[in-house]
Amino acid sequence: MATTTPINGWSIPQLTDPPNITTAVNSFANAVDARANPIYSTTSARNAAIPSPTAGQECFVTGTGEKYIYTGSAWVGLAPRRQVKTGTNIVNNSTTLIDATDLSLSFEANVQYRLDCDIAIQSNTTPQFKFSWNVSGGGSITGFYKMFLLTQNTSNLSVILDAWGGTRGVNTDGTLQYMTFTGDFGSTVAGTIKFQFAQNVANVSNTSVFFNSSMLMLKTT
Repeated sequence: MATTTPINGWSIPQLTDPPNITTAVNSFANAVDARANPIYSTTSARNAAIPSPTAGQECFVTGTGEKYIYTGSAWVGLAPRRQVKTGTNIVNNSTTLIDATDLSLSFEANVQYRLDCDIAIQSNTTPQFKFSWNVSGGGSITGFYKMFLLTQNTSNLSVILDAWGGTRGVNTDGTLQYMTFTGDFGSTVAGTIKFQFAQNVANVSNTSVFFNSSMLMLKTT
């Protein structure tokens, strides 16, 4: 007669075991507890409740609205984190970088993400525009990304960027530009990543990042 369950290998009490209801129930309850899907309010509460997770454990965190699985080295979210821009940002006569509203997402420490970002932006030819990534948390940023710039009047332009720091200027022809970023992203500490933009040269014309066509997404890899 089998003494363990066929899939998870949980112990099944036998009639020949010394009678002890506490031992029998505890053994089964502890086995189920390690494989259940507990719910926590924050990732900190999860980490405190499960200080030594095992590979394959799952949970749900209401604070982030995500289901997580432990890979053996880190908790990773099972669904992509995605933000779609709902309003237009305008920079006028300023070279100071600003955060584009909605285009920001939190990330976990020591988790590798696939980053995808689409930006619809328009700027006068003279000031052009510049962009950067504002990454909070102070960790060591790893990964790379590629940027594609597509204008309405010119052919595709691909720019390879192998670092996350610093600003980058982009030439424009005054028409609506579409930028796509794709690549790998990770940090040694948790934080937030935000897309920033400004004019390259201060000019009284508007430099605008538009809603609906702009979005930011992180997906664990």
